[in-house]
Amino acid sequence: QKQIEEEKGEEERIAAEKDSNERYWDEQFEEEEKRIATESENTSWQVEHRVDDDGTEWAQDENEVWYFRQEGESEWGEWTD
Repeated sequence: QKQIEEEKGEEERIAAEKDSNERYWDEQFEEEEKRIATESENTSWQVEHRVDDDGTEWAQDENEVWYFRQEGESEWGEWTD
C-alpha cells in the first residue's frame, strides 16, 4: 500500500512538472512568434511611425494617410475623422 501511494505521488509530481514545462514552452513560443512578426514586418511604406503611451501604433504613408493598430494587433486600420 505504501509503495502504491509513493508511486501515485511520484506520478502526480511528474504530471505537474510536465504541465509546468508545457506552459513555459507555450509562453516562449508565443513570445518568439511576436518577435518574428515584428522583425519580418515590411515597414517600407511608412514615412512616419509613432507609438502612443497606451501602445497604439500610428503610421503615415507617402500619401499622408494615417493608419493605426492597437497593441498586440497585426492589422492596420485607416484613420478617418
